[in-house]
Amino acid sequence: MGKIREKIKGWLAGRRAPAQNLICSEIFESMAILADGSVTCGCADIFEGRVLGNVKVEPLAKIFQNERYRELRRRILSGDMPPQCQQCPFRVRLRTGREGVVGGPITWLQIDPIFNCNLKCPDCALTEMREANYFIRPRTALSLETFKSLIDQTSPTLRHIRFHMLGEPFLNRQAPEMLLYAREKIPHLFISIETNGLLITPEVQRVLVAARVDYVKFSIDGASQETYSQYRIGGDFQRAYENMAGIVAVRREAGADRPCVVWQYILFKWNDSDEEIREAQRLAREAGVDHLYWLVTHSAGASERFLPGGRYPLFEGEGQSLNETIEIAGRRGEPMVRPEPALGEYDPWK
Repeated sequence: MGKIREKIKGWLAGRRAPAQNLICSEIFESMAILADGSVTCGCADIFEGRVLGNVKVEPLAKIFQNERYRELRRRILSGDMPPQCQQCPFRVRLRTGREGVVGGPITWLQIDPIFNCNLKCPDCALTEMREANYFIRPRTALSLETFKSLIDQTSPTLRHIRFHMLGEPFLNRQAPEMLLYAREKIPHLFISIETNGLLITPEVQRVLVAARVDYVKFSIDGASQETYSQYRIGGDFQRAYENMAGIVAVRREAGADRPCVVWQYILFKWNDSDEEIREAQRLAREAGVDHLYWLVTHSAGASERFLPGGRYPLFEGEGQSLNETIEIAGRRGEPMVRPEPALGEYDPWK
C-alpha cells in the first residue's frame, strides 16, 4: 500500500521537465474522462491528483470553463506551473498563440471505458494496485448512458475520441454499443483505440468494421508465447495475434478501408533478438496488418540493443517504424504535435 501511496503523491516527480518554452497539450481543447466520471487534466493524471469536475454531476461545457480549469490554464500560460505540470511528459507542445485562459471548443476526448484490466503487466499501475489490494478509485466501468451524454454534448465540435486509457477498453461489455453510437451521432469523428487484443472476438471485429473505427493498435510484445508473456502476464499470444489477423480479414471481406490495424511491439531485453524481430515481421505480413510499430520504452527491462534516437536498418522499410514513448521524448525537451486525425496519417504523437 505504501508503494501505491507514494506513486499517488509523486507519480511524475521522477521525470525531467521538458524545455520551458513548451506548454501543455491537453487542457486547451481536450478533456480526459475517467471511468468513474472524473475529469482530470490528462491521461497522465490517472491517480486523480487534480480532479477538475465530474461528468455525472455537471455538463462538460461547465466543467471546461470552471475556475479550476481556468486557473490551471492561467498558471501554464504565465509560466507559474504547478509541480505536476513541470514534470509532466505531456508538456510537449509549442505555443501557437491561440491558447487562452477560457479554452477553445472541445475537439477531442480521451475516455477511459473501464478502470480494470485482464493482464498483469509488471510496470502498470493497475498491476501494482491489484498486488497491494489498494485501489485509488473503484474498478468501475463507464455506463452507456454517460458515454452517450458525452458524445451528445460535444457533437458540434468533437473531431477525435481516444477510446482507451489505463484499462482494457473491451472489458466494458457496452464498448461495442458505445462505438456504434459515436459513429452514428458524429459521422466524421476519428475514433482510435489501443487494446491488448484478447477480447477482440469475431463479434467485436465485425462491430469495429461496422462502426468504421479508424485506428486500432494491438499491444503484442513478442512473436511467441515465451517472449510475449514475460511482460503481458496472463496473456495468450496466439489469441491476441489471431484476433488482430481476424479484424484484417473481416475488413477485407467487407470491402472496407478501416480500421487501420497497427501491431505495437515494445522492445525489451527478452524480445529484441534478430530472430524474434524477423519472426514478428513475417507474422505481420502474414496477418496483413497495416503497420508494425516498434517502440523503445522507458519501462523496466527496456531493450539495451535499441536505444532512443538510434537508427537501425532492421526496422527500416515500408510498413514499419521505430518509435519511442512520449516520456523519453519529453525528457529531451523535444516539441511534439498531436497529429491530425486522418486515416493513413494518424500516429498518437509526432
